[in-house]
Formats: sequence, C-alpha cells, structure tokens
Amino acid sequence: MGSSHSLVLNSLDQSLECDTEQQSLVQIGYTLHKTILKLYTKYLSNDGKTVDYLGLKEDPNFSEYVKETAKLQTAKIQSLTRNERLALFINLYNSLQIHALIINGEPKTWSERGKIWNKNYYVISGRSYSLNDIEHGILFQSFLDFFGEIHVSN
Repeated sequence: MGSSHSLVLNSLDQSLECDTEQQSLVQIGYTLHKTILKLYTKYLSNDGKTVDYLGLKEDPNFSEYVKETAKLQTAKIQSLTRNERLALFINLYNSLQIHALIINGEPKTWSERGKIWNKNYYVISGRSYSLNDIEHGILFQSFLDFFGEIHVSN
C-alpha cells in the first residue's frame, strides 16, 4: 500500500504546455477515460480477476496518460453545462479510481480502500477532487437533483 498522505495524481509539470483552449474539457475527460481503460484492459488477466498494476505503472503509455491529466489543473470548468460537467466527472471518477490503484496498489482492507478514496486527488480547474468528493459531492448530488426534478414534475 502507498503513502497515507494526500497525493495529487495530476501534478502540473511547469514545462508542459497546457493549452486547453483548443480541446474541450469534456473531450479531455473522455480521452483520459478511454486511455486509462485501454491500459487497464491490457494488464487485466485473461480470467478478468486480477490486474498487473506494477506492469501498468511501468508502461510508457501510462506516463503519457499522467502528463495529459495535468491539463485538468488549468482547464476552465465554469463554462460547462450541467450535463457536460456530469459527463466529465463520471469519466474522471473512473479514471482517477484506476489511477489511484496503479499508484497505491490494490487495497487489502476497507480501511485501505477508504484512504485511497479520500487521499488521492485530481486538481481540476484549480480545485482538488478526491474520489469521495466526486462520488458523494457531485455524482450522488446530481442523482438526487435528477430524481427531485422528476418528482416535482409529476
């Protein structure tokens, strides 16, 4: 298991050009999700029960993935519609989950799982988001808002 300290998984390399003007934030999220799933599948065992996280971590394509995540730090989330923001965070939740497991290893206990969900972050538009923040603060709230709108409209 990795460190018990908080860890930003998309640290911004100062030499990296982060031109998010030409690529939409939603597209960045989709591309990151698609890329991490492709890598994950490559290192998934034939029976689908285990993942070679160490091999995945050492894959040169994972290094490229990590560089791409830095674009999220300076991207402007404020201009997104509600649906675009939801799509972005669904993709980033799944990507961050796999990324955190690659960095920290697979948790052996629920306590270790909780630490991974609370202590690994992506910085998006200058704000830190853990898996817990995304799941409970954004996705679950969107779910409640959606069903609240259905109930109100009936």
